[in-house]
Amino acid sequence: MTKKAAVVLAVIFVVVLLLLVAAAIYPFTLVAHAATPSLADCARAEAQRNFAAFADFQCDLTSYRKAWKTDGALDRDIVVIKKLYVKPPKKKEVFVSATLNGRPVQQNDLYFERLGLDNALSFSDIEVFRPGNEQRFRLEEETNPPLLFGRPMRVLKFTSLAPGETNFQRGRIFLPTDSCRVARLEGTFVQRHLVTSTVEFAATLQPVANNVWLPVEIAIKGDVQLAWMKRRMEARNVFANYRLNTGLTDSFFQ
Repeated sequence: MTKKAAVVLAVIFVVVLLLLVAAAIYPFTLVAHAATPSLADCARAEAQRNFAAFADFQCDLTSYRKAWKTDGALDRDIVVIKKLYVKPPKKKEVFVSATLNGRPVQQNDLYFERLGLDNALSFSDIEVFRPGNEQRFRLEEETNPPLLFGRPMRVLKFTSLAPGETNFQRGRIFLPTDSCRVARLEGTFVQRHLVTSTVEFAATLQPVANNVWLPVEIAIKGDVQLAWMKRRMEARNVFANYRLNTGLTDSFFQ
């Protein structure tokens, strides 16, 4: 055998050996890849661990609401202070005090409280990852996501799949790059109750106790038709002083 032929055979042997090694490793790489959870799976698992960390909570709620006339003039500037009690999916708000355009008012002086619309939005309605909601939304990761509070984020886009969905239609979920915690949830609602436009919604979440993440601010925008009046409404709800697992009973919400 010539030296050249020997070199060729050696090269062929090495190539065949590499192919055999690759063939042996390839199934394991497929298994490893398949076992790697997606961002949606990771976020869902983290959110459900978060839900399981508390049976109930209560906190202080301050609601800042503004309403503009059709000509753009500010009509109502409202601040409402309440106590909020939640035992998912139950929710109860207890009125403490309020001001309307700077003067003290009672609960019945406010449209939303008088009509019971302040309790219309349940926490379980807006939690995309709440058990039982998995089939309601299609999730896909967004490329080139924006910063949030100056921090890099990963973003999941969601779209409603449920016929006649009365809550979220579409939106985005922001997660820090170093975890699967939901830091912000934003999206749009369909028209409901006295609202005559699509409702824009955004919730910011932070760790509040024992590394449980809950909303610290929720902002809502939309057009509201009250009798003969049409107003552009904006509400910003701020949550503070969370207390978790306080033993709220079902009878408390009756």
